Amino acid sequence: MNIPEQPGIAKPVNNYLVWSIISLVITVITCCMCYTLPALATAIVATVFSTKVNGALNAGNLEGAQQASKNAKLWNQITAGLFLAGLALWIAMFFVQGGLAGQQEAMEQIRRALEQR
Repeated sequence: MNIPEQPGIAKPVNNYLVWSIISLVITVITCCMCYTLPALATAIVATVFSTKVNGALNAGNLEGAQQASKNAKLWNQITAGLFLAGLALWIAMFFVQGGLAGQQEAMEQIRRALEQR
């Protein structure tokens, strides 16, 4: 059943702040061990747009709040895509470099190089 919109009552505007913060935290944690550094930049942009939504609503700028919400959603989607692509690339590189045995060998080479100093 469709309920008609009543004039003067604005529907709530989603700020996507929770999604933005979760994206930001995950990309900060993983940016050094995965290829997800580009996702960190877009997560920051998404968080900025998310925080603008409530400010625009409080100022009575419904159109600005809706645009900020739309931008926050878009940048969160871009962040998710970049994160997943970076994670997939990291997993592929892990197996290309020999998996766990390859990683252990690389660590052993680093240890030997440090001991020679």
